[in-house]
Amino acid sequence: MTAQSTFKPSDLLLMRSQLEEQWANDYLGEQPPEANQLDFIVGSWDMTRRAFDLEGNVTAESEGEMHAQKLLEDRIIQEIYYSYLPDGRRFRGGIGLHSYIPSTKQWVTASLDAAVGANSAVHIKNGDEFVYESSFEIQGVPIRLRGRWYSINEDSYFWEGSGSLDGETWLKTYEVHMVRKLNC
Repeated sequence: MTAQSTFKPSDLLLMRSQLEEQWANDYLGEQPPEANQLDFIVGSWDMTRRAFDLEGNVTAESEGEMHAQKLLEDRIIQEIYYSYLPDGRRFRGGIGLHSYIPSTKQWVTASLDAAVGANSAVHIKNGDEFVYESSFEIQGVPIRLRGRWYSINEDSYFWEGSGSLDGETWLKTYEVHMVRKLNC
């Protein structure tokens, strides 16, 4: 036996109307300073991506590029990235969309990587770093991911990715060093 909902269709319409008003106010209103915290990724970047083994040794290195721009009245940052094999062929690429949500006071990311798949995450500012966690499956195994941006300055920054099977033991899997392209 299931519990009967006390909501009527008219309640749903009222809630939707209230949300539409809030969303319009959030979108049309002045963005708070926090909405500019990820502006450091806007631009064109050369990247060096390193993969690590269990002991922290580099097992693979590739070059690539990333381009990020603001869209929708500067409410969303879109990034497109590629990694290249030594012969110049792309072997990995994806897109990321980042947006500050005023009602929750949080940054969120949705990304789609042609090699890995889709995931989403909420970002938390931790001093001079941004940290996020997300999860998805690889070959049917649930994996938790943690990423962080750090050592951020005008012309370069780092991104580090870590993975976990239990959410307690984390393994550094990738590090990406971004260097701003000149004359873009």
